[in-house]
Formats: sequence, structure tokens, C-alpha cells
Amino acid sequence: MSAFNPAASGFDVTNARHLAAASELAYAPEAEIPDKLKAMGYTRIEPFNMVRAGQLVDTQGFIAGNNQWWVLCFRGTESKLDCLTDVYMRKGSHPLGGTVHEGFKAAFGAAWDKISATLSSVKGQPIWVTGHSLGGALAVLATAALLDHAALGPSYRGTHTFGQPLVGDSTFCRALDAKVAGRWFRIANVDDPVPWTPPVFEGFAHGGIAKGLEDGGKLRDGAPLPQDKAELALSVGKLLGVSGVVSGALGWLTSAAGPAKPTDWREQLKKVLGQTAQGHRMSTYIKRLSLVHPPGA
Repeated sequence: MSAFNPAASGFDVTNARHLAAASELAYAPEAEIPDKLKAMGYTRIEPFNMVRAGQLVDTQGFIAGNNQWWVLCFRGTESKLDCLTDVYMRKGSHPLGGTVHEGFKAAFGAAWDKISATLSSVKGQPIWVTGHSLGGALAVLATAALLDHAALGPSYRGTHTFGQPLVGDSTFCRALDAKVAGRWFRIANVDDPVPWTPPVFEGFAHGGIAKGLEDGGKLRDGAPLPQDKAELALSVGKLLGVSGVVSGALGWLTSAAGPAKPTDWREQLKKVLGQTAQGHRMSTYIKRLSLVHPPGA
């Protein structure tokens, strides 16, 4: 059974490792997930998989629980529809105030009814929320929904995201920070460019308590770090270079609705993503977290 402290009130590296393992597991073949979750100490497992091609939605993850705590975990970017959700940057209003990424909002909304129905049986046990990449963005929206839910809000305990992109504007982030009260931890590898997209000049901002994770297991408060700005700027620049091929990418990403156009943009996209992928991989987060020394160790 994987170690976890369901009653933790602040950042706990043991919990971060456990939730990172859950976030990586969300990418595994669906048939393998239940047995691996059982090995982590979970006895009740409810997967969800919501696909709505017409609305550019493909939301997957799982809810796992035992007699002590529950985890709501969202899978990150994997399918063509996931990628479209990522690049669809229009913003829409949110009940907390401010605006959020419409693609993330639609992806989360598709799964919320099932999630809230499943968690209705929690009966006071702590609920933790997690996810990597796109899954981290959905975890943020799930946090907002849980805190706004009369029955589930009191059970919410904390959120850990890994390599999470920006989700909403500063008004939304301030409102969520006020409600979450220091229980949302946003962990970002210092060489991961995804947490800095969509760009702030599009009106996006970050919330939560930032934790910068370096190679070698050095964990610091806040991100980006001063000495990492040059490397981070280079990574972000490479990632934003993808925007130049987005119009071609849409032909492939929406191939379910029509044939892709034979262009050379795919090789360019692979090259750009290959240069920035290492810092964003969930395996990199897990490796670095495994080297972090708990306080007092």
C-alpha cells in the first residue's frame, strides 16, 4: 500500500508522490488501472470516460477510494480531442467569477455529473484531487466545483497538480484561492513549459501555491525561479513555436470529420515537442519527487 496522509493540512511530499503516481496511472490502459490502484490501497474504483467529438471533449480519469480517503484523478493530454481542448483558447465565464479556458470548461463539464454522483457516497471522508497537464487543469475546475457543492465541499481536502497549464484569468484565480485556503499545490518542473501556456498575454493567470521542482529533487517555493528564467524562456519559446503550425495541426486533429491534408507540419510539430517534452513528462515529475527529502529528513 502506497503511503498517504489523508488528514494533511499543508504540503506533504509523501502525498505529492502518491498523487503523482495516481496521475501517471491515469495514462495506463484502462484494463490495468484497477489492479494497480488496489496495490496502492484503494478498494473502490470508478473510472470515467466521456467522449463528445462534436464538442471536442474526451475526458478520462478515475475516482478511487477506501475507508479513509478518496482521490479524484484526471488523465492528461493523450488523444486528438484532448489536443484540440488544449489549443482551443477562448474564455468563458465561471460561477466563481472571472473567466476560464472554454476547452477545459467543456471537458470538465462533461464528467461532472458522474463525478458528483459517485462522490455522493463519500460521507465525510477526505477528497483529494489531482492530475497532470490537461488533467491538472481539469483538477482545478473540479476543485472549484467541489468547493461550491453543498454536500461535497466539506469533504474536500486538497489538490495537487503537475505540469498544469493556466486555467483562467486573475479574477477566477483569486476567487478560487480564497475558497481553497492554501490547499491547492501547483507543482511544476522548472524546465516544463506547459505551466506557462496559454500565454499570459491572452489574459490567463496562475493560482494556487507554486512549487518549483528541479533535477536532483530540489523543491522550492514559487516558479519560475530566477536562475531558471533563461532556460524556461527558451522552453516556452519552443512551445509557442507550435502556434505557427496549429492551423495545419487542426486538419489532422479533426481528421474524424474529414481527411487530413498532406503537409510537412507534423514533422515540425514532433521536433518542437521533442525538444520540450522531457520536462513535462509525468515520469520526470515522479523521478524528481522521489529524490525530494521530507522536512527534517
